[in-house]
Amino acid sequence: MSPADRTSVCGPRCSWRAALHRYLTRRLGGLRAIHTLETAPVLRTVKGAGPLAPAAAPRPSPRAARR
Repeated sequence: MSPADRTSVCGPRCSWRAALHRYLTRRLGGLRAIHTLETAPVLRTVKGAGPLAPAAAPRPSPRAARR
């Protein structure tokens, strides 16, 4: 198995640095399967998922209009 096969990315949202530190050291640090860990701040988000456009109202079928 190559290192690329074992790479995971996660994006925890922590409102303050102490919460992030606690998450990394206690929650993830306590897992035996994790041997190394890297962190980096997100300074700016360029692209991302946005809200879905509302679905168009269904049109009545031509057969229903004839009845």
